[in-house]
Formats: sequence, C-alpha cells, structure tokens
Amino acid sequence: MAAVDLAGALGGLLEEIAEVAGWLWERGWAEANAGNLSIDVTEELGPAAAALSHQATVGRRPERGWRPASAGHGPSAVEAPEDSGSAAASMSGPPVASASQAGSVRDAGLSPPPSAVVSAAPYGPRLAGRWLIVSAAGARCRELARQPTRHLVLFQPVVGGWQCWPVLVWLPEFAAGAGEAGRSPGCAGPGRPVGEPDERQAEPLAMAQLELRPTSELATHLMIHSALREADSAYRAVLHSHPTHLVALSQASRFAAADRMTAVLCSMLPELKLVLPEGVALVPYLAPGSDELARTTAQALGRQRVAVWARHGCVAVASDLRGAFDLVDVVEKAAHMYFLCRSAGIQPIGPGQADASAPAD
Repeated sequence: MAAVDLAGALGGLLEEIAEVAGWLWERGWAEANAGNLSIDVTEELGPAAAALSHQATVGRRPERGWRPASAGHGPSAVEAPEDSGSAAASMSGPPVASASQAGSVRDAGLSPPPSAVVSAAPYGPRLAGRWLIVSAAGARCRELARQPTRHLVLFQPVVGGWQCWPVLVWLPEFAAGAGEAGRSPGCAGPGRPVGEPDERQAEPLAMAQLELRPTSELATHLMIHSALREADSAYRAVLHSHPTHLVALSQASRFAAADRMTAVLCSMLPELKLVLPEGVALVPYLAPGSDELARTTAQALGRQRVAVWARHGCVAVASDLRGAFDLVDVVEKAAHMYFLCRSAGIQPIGPGQADASAPAD
C-alpha cells in the first residue's frame, strides 16, 4: 500500500483559504464568527480520497482518549488501499463503520446544532462519496487566516449519514508531535505563507480542537454543492460573507426584487455587467441555518453566481475561493458607491445616461 501525502494535496488550498479568510476579515465582512466557506476537494485528493473513506470514522466523533498517529491511533500519511476488500482491516486508526452502519446526521456525534441538522436525503446522489473542506462552527475568519488547519473539517456525505474529521489530524505535522501538548501546523496570516512560524503559534491544542463540527450553515453548503454536481458545474467553491453595504442595500424595500437590485448595482459600476452578466439573485430573509434557506439559495444559484440574503449577507460560487471573493468584491463595491452618492446628495444616473443637470457645451 502506498502512502498518500495529504499535506501535498491540500497545501495550496489551505493557503488559498487562509488568504481569502484574511481578506474577509480585513474588509469587515466576517465579524466575530460570521462567514463560512466550503470547497469540493475530491479531485485534489485523488488516490487519498479512497483511503480517507476507509480510515475516517463514519457518523461519530473520535473517542475522548483518541491520540495522534505517533501514539498509534490517528491517521496522518494515509495508506491508499490496493483493493477495497481487505484495506479497512489492515489500516490503523479508529474503527471503520460500513455505510449501512452510519447514523443519520441528527444522531451523529459531530452533528451541527438543531437549526442546521440535515438528513442525508437533501444532499443528492451526486454528492455522496465526495470530499469537502468546510469551515468549522464558530470559526473566526481572523483565526482561519493565520491557522487554517485548526478551523477546518474534512467532510464526506455517505449513504445514510456522513463522516467528518478536523483537517489538522490528517497532516504529517500532527503525527510528528503536534497535538494536545504540541504546536499547530499550517499557521498563516495576511502576507504570511501557511507553515511560516508565528509568535502566536505556541498555543497548545485542546481536545476541543480535535472535535470540530461543520459550520451551522452546513445545510446551505451541502445543497449548493449537490446542485452544482447535478448540473455538472465547474464551480466547486462556496463562500458566505456579510458585505456591509450590500446587506444595508437589501434593507430597502424598493430593492426587494432581484431585478431592481441588479439594476441599481449595475448602474453604479459598469464592470458588474461584465463580471456578472446574469445579475444577482435575491433570497428573502429566512432563518439562518434553516433547510428553507438552504433550498432557496441552492435553487437561486442554479441561475446566478451570487445570491444576496436579504438583511443577512450573501453567498457566491466559483471555481475557487478567490474567484468567489472577486464576485462579492465587485457587487459590494457597487453597493458602496450607491451609498456614497446618496450620502453626498447625488442621485445616481448610471453609465450611458445623460445628466440633465450638467451644463451644455
């Protein structure tokens, strides 16, 4: 059996996640623990995906006495099975349950809070068996930017349930001594590459950091990814944030329809029509973390790449997280320009329209 280097497979993605999380924090679009993200990493994992499916525990949290691979229990460099028939029995790590033994998401030890509990059914058949990196519940983007591996989970929907592990425990540095008494690998921050030493890095890991659960908006992420796979879309990154001016714009009743909001945004920034020719979708206010919000958003993103959550935030999809951030950045810039004009007493006229108040030549 050949060892699989998960750090090599995911290193670039961890840097991208850290970078985008830092941007969200610096822009003020992810206050406290607001904002979350996910990315389908099945193709990046390659042969490691099959090994992960065998080694990760299905539908329950690791035991309280669980220790890193150096103690003989946790995975780091995963061994890819040569044949699926006997691989599970030959690998170290926690016991492996079959798909038929997997509990529902509600019964799973790592299940999200009740507002975000989703059964396996809404995932869709195209999502089963794929691997996602998802930000953890309670993760703060400012911390995700400098220590991404402490605030991410590797997540896989399976028939009848799901399996989930902190990204941290799959990295070689963890087996080499990081853990409850060790140091966290993968530290980063604005302008600091993942893995570069940080004076704040010397914080020991607590057991709670090995028991991460996915974001409370898990339902939305899973339904969006499922819809993207059903459509054979090239988009695999989902980014949720709270862009200040865009959220403020969604408070206005006169922009309570997607076509009206798109019109005013496009009137402020000509580039928006080039970047988002389809405009933005507008989802009415629905309870955060709810199935209804997840379904409505997934449907909206079948036609557009940015969905504004009225009085809450927005969700963007793209081929990568940087691309999703770019979409939000452009839309937020247009909303910001609208408020700048109105606060200065200027009625925006939009590109290509004559200004009646301008003096004639």
